[in-house]
Amino acid sequence: MTSIKKQLFIIFIAWNLIFAGLGLIFSESKLAGTTLLFFIFCFLLLLVPGKQNDYALNPHNKIKNVHLIINFYILFVLFKFIKFGIPIFSPEANFERVYFMNHYKLVSDVLLYCSYMSISYFSLKGQRKRTIYYSIILLIIGLFSGFRSIMVYPVLLILFVNIIENKFHLFQLFKLKYIAPTLMIIIFMVTLTFIRFDGDSFFLAIELLFHRIFFLNVENVNRIIEMYDQFPHPNPFTLDFFSVFSHKPGFSGYVTKYYNDFTYDIVQLTPTIFGEAYAMFGKGFFGFYPLIFYFFFSILMFIYKTKKKFDVSIKVLIIVTYLLFIVNLNQGIGTITFIIIPKLIISFIIFSSITLLRFKS
Repeated sequence: MTSIKKQLFIIFIAWNLIFAGLGLIFSESKLAGTTLLFFIFCFLLLLVPGKQNDYALNPHNKIKNVHLIINFYILFVLFKFIKFGIPIFSPEANFERVYFMNHYKLVSDVLLYCSYMSISYFSLKGQRKRTIYYSIILLIIGLFSGFRSIMVYPVLLILFVNIIENKFHLFQLFKLKYIAPTLMIIIFMVTLTFIRFDGDSFFLAIELLFHRIFFLNVENVNRIIEMYDQFPHPNPFTLDFFSVFSHKPGFSGYVTKYYNDFTYDIVQLTPTIFGEAYAMFGKGFFGFYPLIFYFFFSILMFIYKTKKKFDVSIKVLIIVTYLLFIVNLNQGIGTITFIIIPKLIISFIIFSSITLLRFKS
C-alpha cells in the first residue's frame, strides 16, 4: 500500500499537473521538455522505498474553545458583509470580491487560517456534525464573497486529515460513492464562476473555469519566459521579500505591471512554481525542485508523528501548512515564504492561545 507521505506527494504532483503542468507539456512552450522532466523526477521519487508510518492521534489529547475561534471568524465576515456589502451581488463581482477581501486583509487572512485549523481539529477528533456544519458555513461564505477557494479548502482539509490518520486511502476517491460529492463541488465552482463574471450562459462559465484551470497558468508562464529572456529582471524572491516592507509589488504584481495591466494592484497573474523557477534558475530547476518538495513533505510528516505535549495543535498546524503550501504553489514559493507563512505563524499563536484559555462556567 502507498505510504501516507507518498499519497500526499501524489496530491502535490496531481495539483501541479492540473494547474499548468499538462498544459506546458502538451504545448509549444519553451518549458515543455523541462516540465516533463520535472514530473518524471517526481514519479521516480515515489519509487524510493519507505515504510508505512502510523500517525494516528492520541484520542485522549483534547483542546478547548475551538468552536469559539471559528465562530469569531464567522462574526467577523458578517460584520464585513454588513459594512462593505456582499461581493457576489455586485455588478462587478469579480473585482468587488478582491476589494472586499482587502478590507482588514491581515485580520481576514489570520482568522480564516484559524478557522481552517478549527475544521482540521473537528475532523481529527471525529466530530462529524461540527465538521460538516462549519464546512457548510465556509462554503456559504465562499459563495457570497466570491472565492472558490474558501468553498473547497474545508473539503481538502477533511481529505488530508483522513489520509494522514490512515482512515482513507487516496485511491478510494475513484470509487463510485465519491463521484457524486465531487460533481457537487464542481457544480458549486461553476455556479460561482457564472455569477462572478455575470455570464449569460452556464456553459460559458464551464469554459471559463476550464480555461482558468488548464490554460491561464500556461499563458502566464510563457509571459514570464518571454519577459526574462528579453533582458534581466529582479529575482522573484527579492521582489516578494521587499514587497512585505513596502508598497512595491511582489513578483506576481511586478510581472502583471510589466505587461501594462493597470489592475496589478487588484488582480495579479499566477506565476506558478514553473514560471518562478525559470525566472530564478532558467531550465535547471527540474532536477532539484522535486527533491526540495519531497524533503519538505518528509519533514512535515516527521514533525506530525513526533509526540509533543500539545500534539493536537501541532498536528492541526501541519495539516493547514500542507494545505496552504499545496494550493498556493501557483502564487510561487516566494509568496508562500514571505506572506503566507508569517500569517500562518500568527494564526497558530492565536489559535493555541485561545485553546489554552479557561472560562468560568
